[in-house]
Amino acid sequence: MGHLTPAVRTVLFAASLLLTATPTFAQEFHEVRPEPPPVPVVESPLASGESLSEILDRLQQLEDQNNRLQLRLNSLAQTQQQPIVRRQITRHVNSAGNAGVFGQVDYLRWAYRQPGLEYGISDIGGVQDRGAVGSVLGIDGEYDNGVRAVIGYRFDRSDCNCLFDRPELLFRYTQFGTELEDITIGPLRASFISSDNSENNDSDDGFNDITPDDRATSATARVTFDYDVYDIEMAQAFELSPTLTLRVSGGARAAVLNEFFSVTYAGGDFQTAYNAFRAWDYSGAGMTFGGDLNWHATKRFNVTFGARSGVLLGRYESRHFFPDDEPGVPTDVRHGETRVNPFVEVSAGVLYERPIGRSVLTVGAGYEIVNWFNMADNRTFSDSHMEGQNINSIRDLSLDGMYARIGINY
Repeated sequence: MGHLTPAVRTVLFAASLLLTATPTFAQEFHEVRPEPPPVPVVESPLASGESLSEILDRLQQLEDQNNRLQLRLNSLAQTQQQPIVRRQITRHVNSAGNAGVFGQVDYLRWAYRQPGLEYGISDIGGVQDRGAVGSVLGIDGEYDNGVRAVIGYRFDRSDCNCLFDRPELLFRYTQFGTELEDITIGPLRASFISSDNSENNDSDDGFNDITPDDRATSATARVTFDYDVYDIEMAQAFELSPTLTLRVSGGARAAVLNEFFSVTYAGGDFQTAYNAFRAWDYSGAGMTFGGDLNWHATKRFNVTFGARSGVLLGRYESRHFFPDDEPGVPTDVRHGETRVNPFVEVSAGVLYERPIGRSVLTVGAGYEIVNWFNMADNRTFSDSHMEGQNINSIRDLSLDGMYARIGINY
């Protein structure tokens, strides 16, 4: 160090002692540290005047809001996975909506309506014993029993790789039959005969007296009608709103219908019992399309409105028979043709649903109307001098009445 004075050596010795005793100071002296960030001042909730219970309520509200937001996010994520056009109901599809087997049975209380079931006019006396004065006599429909059964399967999308969820494939069978009778005792004019036949009675004065030969004192009319319809359909339900569901269906239909109408006249101009009849049979197949609108009035009760229409191509066979007895002209005419017959069905009813374990029980009732267009023939032979001349009237036939339903979805 050279020659230092005693004073300088004393100062240096004191400084070295100071540095050795305080190493931290030496470290801070040689290192430059950045200043730490300022600590934010958080005001205590208690400083704002809120009580502990109020703070807990606010925390619960925040937790509820967070749960609702999470549910909303999950719903939006599911919606983005499918286009909106694919929205369909999952809670109420054909009552239950669960994939699996379903079935139902309807008890039908229907009446058969056919305007061509007339057989005479009540005779209260005409001018000079000629002409028709009275009321038309015919068979009116009465309610009878029938049945309709449905069995089907509702698919899950994973089962069939379907465009929509829960499509249905079903088979439906409808059977109805009725036998009606109407009896008239008293003077009447027969209308279900082959012609307006008259006898010319030559009198002594040289004039021809024409007297009618259609008077009877009693008549018994009967009709038997059978109705068998088979449907196979595909159906899909769509949710129009949280309480409104539209179920669309389409498929194929086969039908077998037949009618037998007979009348027996006795007394008056009919010296022996006069038995005439008309019969027809129809067998056809075609296509159907329909829809059912369900309003979910409550959690268990539904109000439903349905409509179905279609057109069938089938074979129609008919026979008109009038015996070879006075006063009619003997007639036995058969006719067959292929024809197209449209139909329409409408219904309205209520349904009640109740879960039973993994199944859903459905109970309901309603009213429906069925109309088949251009189905029933009524051929009239109206001229006794031109016995082959005839007029054919083609009429609709209708069915209407109540139904009671019970169904199960597994």
